[in-house]
Amino acid sequence: MATSAPRYTERLWPSWWVWLIAACVAAGTSLIVAPVSAAAAVIVPVVVAILFLWWLVSLATRIEVTDGEVIVGKAHIDKRFVGGAEAFTGRDAVMARGIKLDARAYLHIRGWIPDVVKITIDDDSDPTPYWLVSTRDPAGLTKALG
Repeated sequence: MATSAPRYTERLWPSWWVWLIAACVAAGTSLIVAPVSAAAAVIVPVVVAILFLWWLVSLATRIEVTDGEVIVGKAHIDKRFVGGAEAFTGRDAVMARGIKLDARAYLHIRGWIPDVVKITIDDDSDPTPYWLVSTRDPAGLTKALG
């Protein structure tokens, strides 16, 4: 749990187009089962939509920064081990997630969020050099970590 009031909080909800794709797939299941049963053509899309809703909500993890702790999804670290933060947007974000990525880094990346923040870990007992975290507000997260 957080050690004090949050200085920064963000929920990484899927983008609108992810929800749209899920809705179209759920609706499309009626076309698959309609030749078999008219009732199934109504029931199956509703069940699929509920499953998609549950799945997409479960993907919406949170980022929280307090005076004493940084929480990203299920991972957390004491703020004293944060060595710094650097925001990447556009082409720099693509490079940070790709060719410049350290294989030892902790990744909390969401494909529907283009920007990332690199949180440097300053802990000799931790082999993880940094966390790379998707965010819709890279400046706000970097400021909260600084």
